Amino acid sequence: MPISKNYIWFENGRYEKGDTISKKKYWRDNKLKIEYKNNGVDLIRFEYFRNGKLKCKTEITQDFGIDTTSVFNPKTNKEEIVIYKTLIDRGNGNHEEYNPFGKLKCKGKSLNSMKVGEWVEYDINGNKIIANYNNKGEIEGKYFEYYYNRLANEFKIKVEGQFKIVEYKVNGVKYFESRRTGNWKYFSKEGLLIEESKYIN
Repeated sequence: MPISKNYIWFENGRYEKGDTISKKKYWRDNKLKIEYKNNGVDLIRFEYFRNGKLKCKTEITQDFGIDTTSVFNPKTNKEEIVIYKTLIDRGNGNHEEYNPFGKLKCKGKSLNSMKVGEWVEYDINGNKIIANYNNKGEIEGKYFEYYYNRLANEFKIKVEGQFKIVEYKVNGVKYFESRRTGNWKYFSKEGLLIEESKYIN
């Protein structure tokens, strides 16, 4: 069912047109927790920390999810099937995430809520990781880690390498795993090469 029509489902199985994307969620103290905005092209979900700072900004698509459960109805003395209809957010597009202090934690693109393409991530000390992901959300391709120098406000290379997906079997069952491959280089904070390794898969 096209999400652009914004259907609302009712327990009797009927649906009517309505607004399914503008709902807001709040923390117990009535501070905004989640809101949705449409920029005319994309639907964007914003999540906030309790302190009001932005936690996450994600371009999404919405799908209807249907689930069933069996419950005992004491009025009819019978077991009945109950159908639940929910609206599911799926990350599809740009994604940004922040820490409670407003500093960028990670950014990249998602496809069906999985990381794809190049992602940039920062740890609590500001050190940076650049990793690449395939369309299955597995780390694959070039990989870098950087030191962050607060005084100079600059990054210096720490680790340089790449990953590839390796296929292997266990008891006849096929598995896929992301592994280091090729040359990996490790550098000191001063930029000197301190180690080099070669991985063969």
